[in-house]
Amino acid sequence: LPDAPIIHPLVSGYPDPELCATGVAYKFAQALRAARGVDGNPDEDDLDLVALATVADCVPLIRENRRLVREGLVALARTQRPGLRALMRVAQVDPAEIDEKTIGFRLAPRINAAGRMQRADSGVELMLTDDPVRADAIAAELDHANNERKLVESRIRYEAEAQAAALGPRDGYVLASEDWHPGVIGIVAARLAETHQRPVVIVALDGPEGSGSGRSVPGFDLLAGFEACAEHLLRFGGHRAAAGCTVASSSVAAFAESFEQYCSAIFADQRGTAVGHADAVVGGDGLSMELAEQLTALGPFGIGNPKPKLLIPGARLDGARSMGEGKHLRCTINSAGLRVGAVAFGTARLPDGAETALDVLGSLEVNRWRGAEELRFVIEETVLPSGSIELLGRPEDDLEATLAVLAAGPFTVAEFGSEGEREVLDRRGAGVVGVLASLVGGGENVLVVSASEQRRRAQLAGRVAGFSLTSWALLLAKPSLADPFTHLVLLDPPQSRAAEQLISGGPQGSYAHQLWGPSELRFTLDELERNADLRGSMAAVYRALRESPKSPLLEQLRSGDDQRSPATMAIVIRVLEELELAHFDGTSLVLVSDSPTRRELESSPTFMANTREVEEAREWLSPIASLAA
Repeated sequence: LPDAPIIHPLVSGYPDPELCATGVAYKFAQALRAARGVDGNPDEDDLDLVALATVADCVPLIRENRRLVREGLVALARTQRPGLRALMRVAQVDPAEIDEKTIGFRLAPRINAAGRMQRADSGVELMLTDDPVRADAIAAELDHANNERKLVESRIRYEAEAQAAALGPRDGYVLASEDWHPGVIGIVAARLAETHQRPVVIVALDGPEGSGSGRSVPGFDLLAGFEACAEHLLRFGGHRAAAGCTVASSSVAAFAESFEQYCSAIFADQRGTAVGHADAVVGGDGLSMELAEQLTALGPFGIGNPKPKLLIPGARLDGARSMGEGKHLRCTINSAGLRVGAVAFGTARLPDGAETALDVLGSLEVNRWRGAEELRFVIEETVLPSGSIELLGRPEDDLEATLAVLAAGPFTVAEFGSEGEREVLDRRGAGVVGVLASLVGGGENVLVVSASEQRRRAQLAGRVAGFSLTSWALLLAKPSLADPFTHLVLLDPPQSRAAEQLISGGPQGSYAHQLWGPSELRFTLDELERNADLRGSMAAVYRALRESPKSPLLEQLRSGDDQRSPATMAIVIRVLEELELAHFDGTSLVLVSDSPTRRELESSPTFMANTREVEEAREWLSPIASLAA
């Protein structure tokens, strides 16, 4: 260090060690004014510049940095500096709508382009000039430099990606070339770090030395990585997210090997952890302008204070159209029956599974453009729903389930207390997948009750998972099935008074979510008619027994309807036995005679019991059906 006073938060023990250089200069100016007894608060006039520099320098937006940027954004919106106003004009930034994103993506790149591509003092001149005409000229110069920077960046990025591809998957990358502009390598490093989700250092070689610029990823301290490789570096400095170094050309290979080994050791401790972290799980019905405004109030966002990440489970993406010269995607998220506009940057196509259901991770924001406001979800990651749907109250195997119903009796209704404190929530009209996924994603234990557990599992598989599924019949036979579950989701309407009484009979702190609407009512009525057509089921099974007596039992019982429920198959077996048409020995169903005596179905007690059951359910559902119509 030179023989001079050193002003730095780390050296002085200042409470916030993450101030950028402009922030340090700002605090020093404050101290000088205080020491001279200057009245008033002229320091606030510089907050626009402090905010600009703090965001551009990629320091963590926490503690004092966050306050400086928050207050500085207000100052930027009303700044009268000719240079800043001119810069906003060429960057097409509305001062009233400026935020940390417009600094990071519109203003800062143009200022930084001056030092990278042309003369570094043009940015200083822009901030100091009082002449609006001169300010416009400098701003145009910076805009031209930024366009030039983009062209150079594209070439270097292409070449750097080729080097990375040749190396193969690594935990850390050091890439070098003699043909790379030192003013652009930091941006390229940031792009590659984002793509590969690993730290990247880009080195521009110039004779015996090279200038390196690195960018990090969440969870990795880049400056600590440079310190671990210090023996291979001539100089280095920076912070966790971004750092620079000088390295001898002859030491680049050794530095690359040492850096990659250090990265591997760090990431070895993080293997198996989730890449995407969600701060909250929301359904489409929870996405609102009010929520977006509340989340915006937590800003400004940046390193150290990232935007809150929201997970929308089981969402469908549709209406895809490209934007930004085909580099980005605009689409619509469909969740819980509501539609929200969305964008995905850096991709031009919808992911696989978008038309069925995806878990979508991203952030919610208010997009403002030319005076208009719209709610927008920024998609960062999509994955197919994982987990399974457990059938509760019956064996997984349909034949075993049929035998279990046969042993217990197909119309069993257990006694249960109708008194309870389960809170009933009317969620009808909300999307089934969105509500289910929101509950499951929040770590809740969920039991879904349906008219047919078998058909419903087939419909929901691949769209949402991680819950248990049963039917009203199984739940009535064994009400204790619901006891371990905090949330009872009533996907289909109950088909009897007993089933309705069962809903509220739970412990305090448990909930019943009524989800069913017209489509679920139609599904229930369809299932009811399938059960009512016992005559058709009997004829199909009898024909299979006569024509294919050696076929597997389950295949015979499903003849004519491969989705015939275990309950219906058990009823068919019992009716055939009661009519003395077939004999069941526990493993096979055999016809008693090739030419049996004709019997009336009505002479079977089980057939008549099923008929009464169906009629009672029709009568119970009739008022609901008329209202739905």
